[in-house]
Amino acid sequence: MEGTKRVSKAEKAKRLQFTDWLYRQYEVSFLPKYFFMNLDKVYKGTYKNLTKPVPVDDLWDMWQRKMPYLLKVYDKNKRSGKIMEGVSRINYDLAIVLSKYDSYLAWKDQQMQALAQNESNTSQSIDYKKMASSPIRKNSEIDINEIIDEI
Repeated sequence: MEGTKRVSKAEKAKRLQFTDWLYRQYEVSFLPKYFFMNLDKVYKGTYKNLTKPVPVDDLWDMWQRKMPYLLKVYDKNKRSGKIMEGVSRINYDLAIVLSKYDSYLAWKDQQMQALAQNESNTSQSIDYKKMASSPIRKNSEIDINEIIDEI
């Protein structure tokens, strides 16, 4: 088979954790085989209207971050009489999440740049040799005249 890539055990475990999260999040006890086939297409980048693969880590992270928004959409649809439950709702939410993938990648890139910038700022060491040293006084008396002269 051309284009077939073996999935590592770690990747399989991550995918399983993600789908377990979907079961809990949407309170479903069954997802049909076609749903898992669609997820596999998402991971490979062959899902309809998708131009690049979406790793399970990205999909899961996006979905978690978008959950408050997805709940608002669900509530709005429900109030307007468009009720979706179970796998229908999951597929609907999947389409919403995937439509935001490009903006998610841009956001993720900004986060990585900010992190790299922050790390480079904190990694600059302090050169204590260049700092002015003040003599340590042996007696504990403070000379007020000396302080006033400094001001």
